[in-house]
Amino acid sequence: MPFVRFWSDDGSCWGVPFHQVLATNYNPAQETLLIHWSLGSILVTGPKAEVFFEQFSEHKIALLKADGKDILRVTMSLRQGKEQEEA
Repeated sequence: MPFVRFWSDDGSCWGVPFHQVLATNYNPAQETLLIHWSLGSILVTGPKAEVFFEQFSEHKIALLKADGKDILRVTMSLRQGKEQEEA
């Protein structure tokens, strides 16, 4: 089962199976990519967010971590109620 790993700004790593991605939205003005998946949302910010989106859409990327230059932030927001289930 193909999946992608996201290292978030809080130091945790999330592995997301591609089939759990529900929707994506890239905002060029803000250089942000919002990925909605079954447990919540991942926000990818930076000048290379669009490049990541292209590779992600083609299942050509397996890992993303902010580098402070091309990808500035990777943040995870769990859906309300999921925080308690995961704890």
